[in-house]
Amino acid sequence: MSVHLLNQLPAHLLRQINQHLGYRLFTVGTQKGVFSVTTLVPFISGVVGGAIDTAYVYQCAQVAKQVFERPVAEEPTSV
Repeated sequence: MSVHLLNQLPAHLLRQINQHLGYRLFTVGTQKGVFSVTTLVPFISGVVGGAIDTAYVYQCAQVAKQVFERPVAEEPTSV
C-alpha cells in the first residue's frame, strides 16, 4: 500500500523529501560521529604513544648491551 502511495506522489516532492531526510541523517550522523571520534582519540594516541615508547626503550637497551658488555675473562687453567 505504501509503495502505491509513493508512486502517486510527484517526482519533485519526492526529491524534496529525500533532500530533507538526507540532510537530517547527515547532520545527526556527523554529530554522533564527531563525538565518537573525539572520545577515541585519547585512547588511540595513548596506545600509539606507548608502542613507540616501548620500541624506543627496547632499542636503547639493545645498544646499551652492546656498548657496555664486558668480555668474560677466562680463568687460568692449572697445568
